[in-house]
Amino acid sequence: MNHETLLLDASRAFLKAQGMNEILSVLTRSVAALVKDADMVLVYTYDHDKQVLQLTRGEGDISHQLYQVAFCPGESITGFVYMNQTTMLLRQPSDVEQAMANMSASNRLSYLAGVSHQTVHSSFSIPIIINDSCIATLTANRLTHPTPFTEKDLELVMELLDYAKFALEKEIQMQHATFVINDYQIKVEAKRYFQQALSESGDADHVVRLLRRRLPNGSVYLSEHPIHQHHSTPIRFHQQHTEWLVYTNQPHQTEAIYLEEAASAIGLLRTFEYQKIEEDLLKDEKEFADSLENHHYDLAFWDMPSNTPVVCLVMCGSKGNQLKEYQTLQKLFVDLQHRWKLIFYKGSYQQNAENIR
Repeated sequence: MNHETLLLDASRAFLKAQGMNEILSVLTRSVAALVKDADMVLVYTYDHDKQVLQLTRGEGDISHQLYQVAFCPGESITGFVYMNQTTMLLRQPSDVEQAMANMSASNRLSYLAGVSHQTVHSSFSIPIIINDSCIATLTANRLTHPTPFTEKDLELVMELLDYAKFALEKEIQMQHATFVINDYQIKVEAKRYFQQALSESGDADHVVRLLRRRLPNGSVYLSEHPIHQHHSTPIRFHQQHTEWLVYTNQPHQTEAIYLEEAASAIGLLRTFEYQKIEEDLLKDEKEFADSLENHHYDLAFWDMPSNTPVVCLVMCGSKGNQLKEYQTLQKLFVDLQHRWKLIFYKGSYQQNAENIR
């Protein structure tokens, strides 16, 4: 079968292929058919979690030991081609051995067992680049034939790769679209989950308890500061980070979404709490100002015996910080809640002092 027919058949196969693995299988089979005497055709893909290149698909006499090889970027022929995004054509066994000189000891043991300790007479490796990023490498080896690969072999494979890249780009776009849709669905589900929690109790502790059900592999708690050795999700409140949701494990994508939505729910709750406190304080300030202006000392606020001690507490700082201190004092002095109030004055300290006098 001539090259044109093989390329045409391959292009049709790429169009029918579904999924990354099937596309790469079509690629390795087509290279083996297109390049004469290629004993091994190998595709190594990059694992971003492990940060190594591992064998994903192969054609020829591929032993299980080759699947144990894990090249770091820059290591051996595969790692060099991946890191530099450049093609290598090695015509002699000495060239192949020199290019593999920096292979790790463990990888060399697996590699030699995988090729049954045979000499690689010639090899070529090509980066598979999609959107300016190298996602894999394609390698062909000759072990039983001493005739080296040629530039013509490379040209044919590069032409074949054009068809493969088109199929791979479409597959990557499809995977990305699926990923985005899945993320959106999880986000909607998580938002509803915590909105229900707010409607049930309106309590931050309840939100955290429900979050723990979704994150069973680690501990989750509220903190006033981020904990750097753990995953800390900020809770935004009035454009500031005043609290953090701390998760003792590194979250996967779904867990991260639930952490973010729980933080949003607590931030919303804090906003409502702040607004309620402000409304109550404004009401108290209005009553106080009215009592001073109209001498309405018979209000319940001032309804106390003449010998009742009165304490005036003046706090400096931003209003947000004062509110936080006010809440703390309320918790500490529960029995005094009806005997003192926090009043905000506008203006300088001297003006405030004048008003008090």
